[in-house]
Amino acid sequence: QSVAYFQIPNELRRIPVTRTISAISTTQSSRFLQAASTINTSGNPGMASAGMGDVLTGMIVSLLAQGIGAEPALLAGVYLHGAAADSAVAEGRGPVGLTAGELIDAARTLLNLRAA
Repeated sequence: QSVAYFQIPNELRRIPVTRTISAISTTQSSRFLQAASTINTSGNPGMASAGMGDVLTGMIVSLLAQGIGAEPALLAGVYLHGAAADSAVAEGRGPVGLTAGELIDAARTLLNLRAA
């Protein structure tokens, strides 16, 4: 197995970076976090299906569009994404057969419960 490595030009090293890596648990890291990274524990295996990354991206971007900073939007979006999946499973809609679209309604419900 070969792994491709590349050198990041110094000019690009000055650009603020926030990223998320999906695995068994999701890790978020940022050059601006106090700690090197954070680990999100919400979510379940039902999230391993088509479109889940698109929904996660939409959640993060919608938070950014509301004026939330990149780091809080990333952390909140990743947590909400997993919590919505957990809520859907608790209601009997998964984990087997859980679809990305079901997370949107579950996320809206969770946000409205929190806002009330």
